[in-house]
Amino acid sequence: MNPTDLCALFTYARDHGLGLSTLHTLTFLLGNESVKMSALSREMGYTTAAATSTADRLETLGLICRCFAKDRRVVLMQLTPQGRDLITSAIAGSRLVSL
Repeated sequence: MNPTDLCALFTYARDHGLGLSTLHTLTFLLGNESVKMSALSREMGYTTAAATSTADRLETLGLICRCFAKDRRVVLMQLTPQGRDLITSAIAGSRLVSL
């Protein structure tokens, strides 16, 4: 994504009540099938507690779901259909803003 698209995406996110951490998390999850909490915290540059807090908000909004791997200590996050629709709409909408 080039800087102009990124700026338009941030503008779209702001105008639609999406915070940067929410936007970043949803975009990261869009590019990955399922993600470990530790991978999300590394990607975001957050502590695991902060990443968990972001995931809690997104799960409450119905944008992600959490499931357990075979090893129940590993929590995986995935976009829900609603979350996928939201982030793809944000990306498409930001492209319209930049035109």
